Amino acid sequence: MFLDLVHFSSADISFYFSGGRIRALVSAIYLIIGTICIVYGYTHHATNLRLAGIIILSLGGLLAWLGALKRYRVIADTPTALLRSAPQGYVELVGTCQTVPDAELLYFGKAPPCVWYRATIIERESEFGKTRSHTRYARSHDTFSIEDGTGECVIDPEHAEVSSAHSTRWHDGSTHYKVEYLLPRDRLYAIGDLRTLRAADGTLDRKADVGALLREWKQDRATLVQRFDGNQDGEVDLQEWQRVVVAAEDEVDTRLCEMRLDPGIQVMRAPEDGRPFLLSNRDPVDLIQRYKWWARFHLAVFLSASVWGMTLLLHRP
Repeated sequence: MFLDLVHFSSADISFYFSGGRIRALVSAIYLIIGTICIVYGYTHHATNLRLAGIIILSLGGLLAWLGALKRYRVIADTPTALLRSAPQGYVELVGTCQTVPDAELLYFGKAPPCVWYRATIIERESEFGKTRSHTRYARSHDTFSIEDGTGECVIDPEHAEVSSAHSTRWHDGSTHYKVEYLLPRDRLYAIGDLRTLRAADGTLDRKADVGALLREWKQDRATLVQRFDGNQDGEVDLQEWQRVVVAAEDEVDTRLCEMRLDPGIQVMRAPEDGRPFLLSNRDPVDLIQRYKWWARFHLAVFLSASVWGMTLLLHRP
């Protein structure tokens, strides 16, 4: 995986570093690089390189521990809300995963129809007796929804950290595929920023709306004359035009009133303050245990490497 980073395009790097992938990258890479430096330092009696490997393990373990601990505390400490009464802001939801109205299921290769997928494509090629690999990534960005029996919320998966229990692998010649996905009717855990979007929340300009409606009516002159030509002379005179303006104002006022009464659409997105945006079809209890285990593992690496490094420095000739 480390060597594959050399072959990333800018789009691949942007994808990999989005949606929490950087946390997985740090967790894997610091262990690999630190271990290589330490082993090489011991076998070649390179003390400085050995210390560099220990420092990498210490700093990498600290960052990975803080990331896992943050997610553990978020899941453990955030109460589950019901969509019927969920507040605006950072909330936790548990419900059933499904498509949004009029949306179609997604397809990728041999993976089953789903509402979200993340694919890893590894292309291997042999040249002059050497095998090289190039890794690409693909991820869906279509919205889907979660329903908990009290309401429905649209999920925008952009920048989400998705942990799925579903995955499939296959190969086509020298190309290998791994696809993780979320299925409709999956039990979905979601924690992120919940907002209710209403048309009335935008900028409302009554005067502009009235003008637009009048221009629309004037394009259909026959209907305009039929509705407002009171003296039957085939024209809309100045007095009749005042009636047209009043009718347009009344219709715009009715539309604006309906917009204000519209309950709107609930949408969950990535928080702007950097808090985790997590989606998973795993049991929340399993997620808590998973992040707790990783937090303890990385903490142990951090403490062990720190003590080891301090010991070497104190006993260094």
